[in-house]
Amino acid sequence: MKNKIWTTLLTLLLISIGLTILGYWIDIDPPVGLSTTIFEFIMMTIVLFLLVSFIYFSSTFAFKRVKKLFS
Repeated sequence: MKNKIWTTLLTLLLISIGLTILGYWIDIDPPVGLSTTIFEFIMMTIVLFLLVSFIYFSSTFAFKRVKKLFS
């Protein structure tokens, strides 16, 4: 069980990093400086990780409750 949680969190982190890279690739603003770019990259990854984790875990919880309710 513990291994499954770490695998899920790693997958969500990789999805967040991928979405962050995609966002910077699509962004048309020129980079201001290296420190600002690194800061924005880390903060966007954290925000996306929290958002994707919240969506994943709340939907998993809801589906388990609905499944338990109707079975």
